[in-house]
Amino acid sequence: MADPRSGRVWPGSGWTDLILGPGHRFTACDGFITNLHMPQSSELRLTSAVAGRELLLNLYQDIVVPERYLFNEFGDSMLIV
Repeated sequence: MADPRSGRVWPGSGWTDLILGPGHRFTACDGFITNLHMPQSSELRLTSAVAGRELLLNLYQDIVVPERYLFNEFGDSMLIV
């Protein structure tokens, strides 16, 4: 459970149909650590919601692909704060 006005989060249980993607405004996220994800994956959409689509695309084009970083489970990762 979250209170969007205060940014506080409490433990809870249940299901949701919420899909986070570019344009989503987070109210309770200080940082995000994740692997590098393949184009058009749902994980990449979530990561672009946190970092911003243009910033993430530029990062992939300027650094990740030219430097031959590895993708998926056994690949490199990033920390977004």
